[in-house]
Amino acid sequence: MEPEDFDRLSEGAAAFLGLCLSEDSQAAVSANLRLLHQHAAIIETAFQDAEA
Repeated sequence: MEPEDFDRLSEGAAAFLGLCLSEDSQAAVSANLRLLHQHAAIIETAFQDAEA
């Protein structure tokens, strides 16, 4: 998934969750999504390095 696709998906999810989550919960979800994105990038890099 490209970063801009992930950002668009994250924004959509945040907007949907914003309808039913408190502000603190929204912040926690947002932080977790950012961490997930960072971990995915690290894993992708590791796989690319392993193939090289």
